[in-house]
Amino acid sequence: MLAMTDHRLAPLIGVILGLVIFFPMPFFVQLAFIRPGVSPRQIAVTFSIFRAVAYAGSALFIQIFAWIADATGGLENGIPVSNVPLAFIVVVESTFVIGAYLLWSWFKKNPPPEAEAKA
Repeated sequence: MLAMTDHRLAPLIGVILGLVIFFPMPFFVQLAFIRPGVSPRQIAVTFSIFRAVAYAGSALFIQIFAWIADATGGLENGIPVSNVPLAFIVVVESTFVIGAYLLWSWFKKNPPPEAEAKA
């Protein structure tokens, strides 16, 4: 396990986790456009709902991370004493990528009717 007393790898790990979170973003942006018969108003509503759910989810997961950190020994110099909260946040971030892949697979198997007509 990564020793948290050595901070040399922390920026690199942070950058990698940040990039992994944003890899599926183009798919989610495209999601609003690939629905059949979508209007500009519906696209705006889809983006608004996506933004609200993403914000609420991130606030919830940060709160859970804080509860886990407190329950496992708190923080020392701003770093969790236990590796459990860090493992939790990595698992949560990986579900975002996995969920995007599963959505992409579903849309690949079930294309919109307009895409089937063009093919």
